Amino acid sequence: MQIIELVFKKLLVISRWETLTLINKFTFDNGIIIMSGVSIEHPDSPIKKDPVWATVYSGGWIAIPLSENRTKILYINSSNPNGDIP
Repeated sequence: MQIIELVFKKLLVISRWETLTLINKFTFDNGIIIMSGVSIEHPDSPIKKDPVWATVYSGGWIAIPLSENRTKILYINSSNPNGDIP
């Protein structure tokens, strides 16, 4: 498992936001990789008001090798940016 801080830049009228995410990765013998993540709180990275602190309830990626040069990526995410999106 790994803890990463994701930072998303401001886009037009959408605020910049961050989240601290615990990532878990599984690699299978057939080459498929599954990564999942969820927001966490940690005393070394307190929740901030600026940028907006987002919440990832559950997110993940599945990488399925199709050939030597091609991989199919599936992505799913349930999150709350906790800010205003006009």
